[in-house]
Amino acid sequence: MYGYVRPFRPELKVREFELYKTTYCGLCHALKENYGFLARFAVSYDMTLLAMALSKGTQTACRHKRCAASPFRKKCVAASSPELDAVAGLTVILAWFKLCDEVADGGFFKAFGARVLKLLMRRRYKKAAAAFPEFNALAKRELERLALFEKNAEPSIDAVADCFALITAGFSVCEEDAPRARILREIFYHVGRAVYILDAADDYPRDVEKNAYNPIHLRFDTDSAELTAEIKERIRETVEQSLASAAAAGELLEQNEFTPIILNILYLGMPSVINEVLSGTDKKRNGRVI
Repeated sequence: MYGYVRPFRPELKVREFELYKTTYCGLCHALKENYGFLARFAVSYDMTLLAMALSKGTQTACRHKRCAASPFRKKCVAASSPELDAVAGLTVILAWFKLCDEVADGGFFKAFGARVLKLLMRRRYKKAAAAFPEFNALAKRELERLALFEKNAEPSIDAVADCFALITAGFSVCEEDAPRARILREIFYHVGRAVYILDAADDYPRDVEKNAYNPIHLRFDTDSAELTAEIKERIRETVEQSLASAAAAGELLEQNEFTPIILNILYLGMPSVINEVLSGTDKKRNGRVI
């Protein structure tokens, strides 16, 4: 995904940060074990939050393993679990649609790499789509609606952000318990909405330069190549409202070892990312390295 959903490390305890890394690495290994080596490049901070939110345990089983990122020193990796396997499947589906978008947006040579990756990922995507048909259909439908909005130059930030938010709300298909599923849906709807708006703000200068679709540009009808202080404040307010709703829902989750990390992300980590994006200091990290 985008790499905006990450913890605020200075406020995490050492054991909490180690647990976060363990989960992140566990998701990476789940991708490899279920969908092959190539799929592990889709691992992200964003989906690590889902893996933690789905967990109901109080003690995460660990195993020590080497990997391509750490070939000489074994790292503590969360043991395989139904939750990690489910998140791996959703990650592959999202990665597939991202590749489809890159192919559609780029010319033959510009999108050549994405075309090659699509060929390599096709079998993996079909496996994930067969395992999660409801989520796959939801993602396809909402991305088609988003593409139509882009084609028609839709100026409503809320309308286009809703498409992406409904996809992330669909993560709740992984939860069988109805009350927890409703909570997860609320959390990830608002997280998805915040991520989409942050990404639009992050891409704003490049989109204006390339005359590409950007809902913030159309909504505020400005010719400026940079976001004004007033627009930044409006963006901050709407993203913070979404994060407040996500955090309020997060408080309803049953307490376990992941709760402090989840709340850190919602209360501190993502608000810190807002500051980085709006100040231009965010490096658009995709979440492949901790």
